[in-house]
Amino acid sequence: MLAAVVWALMWVVGRWKDKPVTVPTLAMLLALISLVLEAILGVLLGLFIANGSLPRFSATTATNLGSAHPAAMLVGYLILAGTAVAEWRLSPRPVLASESKVGVAIAFGLFVSGLLFNVAMIGEVEALTQVASMLEVIGVVAFIVPDVGIAQTGGMVRGRHRCVRPHVDCVSGRGYRTVGLCRATAGER
Repeated sequence: MLAAVVWALMWVVGRWKDKPVTVPTLAMLLALISLVLEAILGVLLGLFIANGSLPRFSATTATNLGSAHPAAMLVGYLILAGTAVAEWRLSPRPVLASESKVGVAIAFGLFVSGLLFNVAMIGEVEALTQVASMLEVIGVVAFIVPDVGIAQTGGMVRGRHRCVRPHVDCVSGRGYRTVGLCRATAGER
């Protein structure tokens, strides 16, 4: 299984070189890097469960390695990959990473959150768990509620979407989150 995960990462890296970097591809690359790290922790967890100990590790460290796998897998891989797939499939046109500082910040925030969860669980550092949790919440909220306040001016037109209700956010490439409140406006800019 670990070999398949590493192969998937290499495949994505190979395809990533040939195309412009979009926010979904960057997020998926980071998710797969996290998946490889979590797969290694998963193998260690499996060995620990099978043998009751890990060679070259104390019992406490082996337990901490096993406990780091589930939490970091959720944040560092599942949530990050889910946001990447949602952005890729639901956006009319994936945004280039160079055009979206917020999208890049969300992807790296969720990735760093997963890494912090690993370090916090392995090193038993409660403060890092709190920081990682805060980064995760900020990343998820920023993904769900993008560009809050941009459409406050009323009827603002950006890209191919126009807000029908001025108090609802509607931004090109992310208006799908307000389904039914935005309408495509062909030709308007």
